[in-house]
Amino acid sequence: MKKKYMSLMVFLVLLICFLISLVGAVTYGSDYILAEKSYDEVAKYVQESDESGNSLKYVIDWDALRAINPEIVAWIIIPGTEINYPVVQTTDNEKYLKKTFTGEKNSCGCIFMDCYNHSDFSDLNTIIYGHNMRNGSMFHVLNLFREQEYYSEHREIWICTPQWQKQYQVISAHLTKSDSDTYMIAFAKGQYEKYVGREVSQSIYDTENGYRTDLECITLSTCNGRNTNRRMVLVCQAVFEIRIAS
Repeated sequence: MKKKYMSLMVFLVLLICFLISLVGAVTYGSDYILAEKSYDEVAKYVQESDESGNSLKYVIDWDALRAINPEIVAWIIIPGTEINYPVVQTTDNEKYLKKTFTGEKNSCGCIFMDCYNHSDFSDLNTIIYGHNMRNGSMFHVLNLFREQEYYSEHREIWICTPQWQKQYQVISAHLTKSDSDTYMIAFAKGQYEKYVGREVSQSIYDTENGYRTDLECITLSTCNGRNTNRRMVLVCQAVFEIRIAS
């Protein structure tokens, strides 16, 4: 009798675990679909320029995007990848972990700038975060940059603001911890030069790009797995800029 009771309890525990996993899978699946639809709808306001004589790389309707979410600060594109998203910033780094650009609750969240950065990218290191989603969306692609071959096929990174559009190149691709010095924003005199050199030295492979210690960086960051403090980062510097007349 006791053995039957124990067997029944084990069965019930396993059944409960299975049902919880099933609910989680369904929820994630629904979130993926809803987030993809939401971001497809806002992406229509960003088009690659095909007009002769237009110096802009991308034509962006900033008024339409601000009407949807006034916290937008930029748009990020890595051509040939899933990364084609708005970048937002608010007063904390929690809000957009589970909220899309259009304001819906969703595990996919939104791409966002660190709340301690200046929104105009004027800091020596501007940090941009995004989730590593299992369906390949958001910043999942960053983990593919662990392979040099993938990097070689996706060398361009574009960030656009209402004032400028810049092409960036990767100077370092590496794994780090969530509390590492990679996430420094403020630097004492002479500290930034050491920071840039250290980040480049940690790269998984040689990006074959030069770097400058007098030029600002952006750091793109995502998780390197669930329930860990490991992060995959791309540290980048601008190589080309298009200024937009006000």
